[in-house]
Amino acid sequence: MKKTLALFLALALMLCGAAMAETVYPYTVTDMGGNEITIEEQPTVVVSLTPSNTEVLYALGAGALVKGVDSYSNYPAEAAENATIVGSYADTDIEAVLALEPDVVFAGAGTLQEEARAQLADAGVVVVESEAMDYASIPASIQLVAGILNIDAQPLLTEMSDKEAALLESAPEAGSCTVYFALSFGEYGEWSAGPGTFIDTMITMAGGTNIMNDPENPWPNPSLESILEADPDVILVSGGDEMAQLLLEGDAYQDLTAVQNGHVYGVDADMSNRPGPRIVDSLGEFVAAINDALAAEE
Repeated sequence: MKKTLALFLALALMLCGAAMAETVYPYTVTDMGGNEITIEEQPTVVVSLTPSNTEVLYALGAGALVKGVDSYSNYPAEAAENATIVGSYADTDIEAVLALEPDVVFAGAGTLQEEARAQLADAGVVVVESEAMDYASIPASIQLVAGILNIDAQPLLTEMSDKEAALLESAPEAGSCTVYFALSFGEYGEWSAGPGTFIDTMITMAGGTNIMNDPENPWPNPSLESILEADPDVILVSGGDEMAQLLLEGDAYQDLTAVQNGHVYGVDADMSNRPGPRIVDSLGEFVAAINDALAAEE
C-alpha cells in the first residue's frame, strides 16, 4: 500500500523541481480541464471562484493579489475580509467579477461552474480551471497556479509531501478496518463519499476500507439498513466533534459496532472536501482516528 501511495509523493517532488523555473510571459499552459491558456503578463489582480483555489493562493503567498472570492472561501479568515464576495460556488456574480477587472480567474473544473466560465471567457477574461478533481492531482493544480503567478511552489509542495510521508509511516496497513464517512445523517439524510472522492482516497491511505464502494456512485445516499448491515468498525463524521457526538447519541445508530465501541470521530468538513494544502491535515485526522480505534481493540 505504502509503496503505491508513494507515487503521490514522487509526483509532488517532481513538480517541485519544475516549480523552480521562473515563468516567462507570455506563458502558455494547459489547465486542469485540458484547456490551453495563455497569460500575457504577470497577473496583479486575481479572483478565486472556489474555496480550494483561495487556500492555494494564500498558501503560495499570493493573498495580496486576491481581490474576489466565492462566498464559501472562509480560510484563511482574511480571504473574505479583504476581498469582494463574487457569489457562491454554483452561482457566480458575473458582473461583480468583471467589476474587479481581474487578470486571471481561478475556477473549478466541474460542471457547476461551466456556465460562469463560459460567460467570463466571452467577456474577455482569462479563466483557468485550476481545481484538482482527485487527490493525486492536487500537486499539479498547485503548480499550475504557482506557474501562472511566477511563484516557486517548491516550499509548499515539499511541506505537504513531508507531512504525507510521515503520516503514511504512522498509518496501519491497508484494510485494517472498515470505515463509514458520514457527510450527513439523521434528519439531513444519510449521505456519504465513495470511490473517486478525496475522502475515499484518504480512507484507503489511512489504512481503512470504505464501505461505500460502488464506483458508479461517488456521493451515495445509502439506506440506514445498508449501513447497519455493513456495520463499520469506524465512523468518521463531517463537521467535527459536535456532529460526531450527535451521531453517537442518535437512537437509529445504537446497534452499530462503531457506536457501541465509541469509535465515532469528528473530522473537519472543509479540509476533507477541499483539494488544497490542508488536505494533508485532513489525512492526519483520518490516520489518528483509525489508529485510535485499532489501539482500543488491542
